[in-house]
Amino acid sequence: MKKLIVLMMIIMVALSSIIAAEPAKKAFDKEIYKAMTVPYVPVDARARAMGGSGIANPDMMQSFYLNPAGLANRKFQLSIPYFAVTLYNTADVYDVISDGDFDTQKIVNKALGILTAGYNKIADVEAGVSFSGGGAVFAVNAKDTIHIYTGGGQKGGASTSQFLDRLDVSALVGYGHRITFSDRLSLDVGGTLRFSYMAYNERIGADTILKDVDHILDNLEDTNIMAGYAFPITLGASLNVPCGFTVSTVVKNVNGTYRMNAFDSYKELTDNFFGKKGNEKFKIKTDWDIDLGVAWAPDVKLLKPSIEIDFVDFVGLCRSEDMSMRSWMNHIRAGAEVKLLSSLSLRGGMNSGYWTVGTGIDLKLLRLDVAYFWEESGSVAGEKGLDGLTIALNLGW
Repeated sequence: MKKLIVLMMIIMVALSSIIAAEPAKKAFDKEIYKAMTVPYVPVDARARAMGGSGIANPDMMQSFYLNPAGLANRKFQLSIPYFAVTLYNTADVYDVISDGDFDTQKIVNKALGILTAGYNKIADVEAGVSFSGGGAVFAVNAKDTIHIYTGGGQKGGASTSQFLDRLDVSALVGYGHRITFSDRLSLDVGGTLRFSYMAYNERIGADTILKDVDHILDNLEDTNIMAGYAFPITLGASLNVPCGFTVSTVVKNVNGTYRMNAFDSYKELTDNFFGKKGNEKFKIKTDWDIDLGVAWAPDVKLLKPSIEIDFVDFVGLCRSEDMSMRSWMNHIRAGAEVKLLSSLSLRGGMNSGYWTVGTGIDLKLLRLDVAYFWEESGSVAGEKGLDGLTIALNLGW
C-alpha cells in the first residue's frame, strides 16, 4: 500500500507539471540546433528491429525506458554493462568505400557528398548499467551522438556541412505495481524519474575539420559548449486481458525542459562544473507526449511469438498542421518476433513505412542483439529515410 501511495504521488506531481507548464524561452533558437530538442531515449536494438515498437511488451532489457508499467512484472534483470554502437547511412557509406580507396580525407569528402539537406546522424555509442527487481529499477546510461547539419537546402559537402556532437548522461529510478482483478485480467502502472544531463558543441564546419583531421581535439578545445540538465518524468499503464493481449499508454517526457548554460570552451565547462555557471543561461524545451500500443503474445512455448503495434507522439500529431495520411503514417510502428527455444530471436517490422529486421541471441549471461533499420527523419512518412545498423551487447541476467 505504501508503494502504491508513492506511485500515486508521482502521478499527481507529473499531471500538475503538465497543467502548469509554460512555454520555455528558446535561446539558441536556430534550425541548426533542432536535434537538441529531441528527448534522449536509450538505444534498444530489439525495438529498432521491430519497427520501433515495444510499448506494450515488457519482455526486454530496456523496456522501462519505453513503458515503466513493464516493471510491474517484478522480473529480476541485471545489466553490467549494456553497450551499443549504431552506424547510420550504412548503405551509402558501403558504396563509398567499396572502390577500395581508403584515403581518410577522400572517404570523408565522398561521404559528405551523399548527405541530403537538413539533419543527418553519423554514429552513436552508448553504455549503461541497470538493475531491476521487485518492481523497482535503477539505471545509469551515457550516450554520444555525432550529428551533421547541411544548411541552405543544399547537398552535403565540406563547405555546407557542420558537425555537432551531443553527449547525454542519465540516472533513472522507477517503480511499477500490478493491480489484479482476476486470473486473466490485470492492470500494470508505473513511473520513472530521470536526471538527464546534455552537452553539445557549437557547430564546426566540415571544411575546418578536414583541414587537419589529426588535430580535431584541438579544434574542440576552443569551441563553445552548451550544457544543462532536466528531470523528465515518464508514466505508463498496461491493461492485460485474456488471450495474451496487452493495451498500453505512456505519458512521456513530462517536465523535460533543460536548464542550460553556455561556456566558451570545454576547459571552462570542466573548470566550472561544480562552481559558477556559464556566461549565458537559456532553456531548451523538449515536449511531453503520449504513446499508445497494443501487443499480442500468445502462450506458444516453442516459438513464443509476439506482434506489436504502436502509435507514437499523439500530442505531436495534434500540434501539427499537417493531418494527411502520410503524416499519420509517420507515427505508426509495428513489429513481430519469434523465439526459437528461448535463445534465438528473429525480428522484423515497419517504421513509418520503412522495413526493419534483426536478430538476438540470449545465452542467459550474455545477450547479443543486431538490428538493421530505417527511420523517418523528415516531417512526414517517406520524406527522408535514414538507415542504420545497431549492434548491442549485454552482460548480465
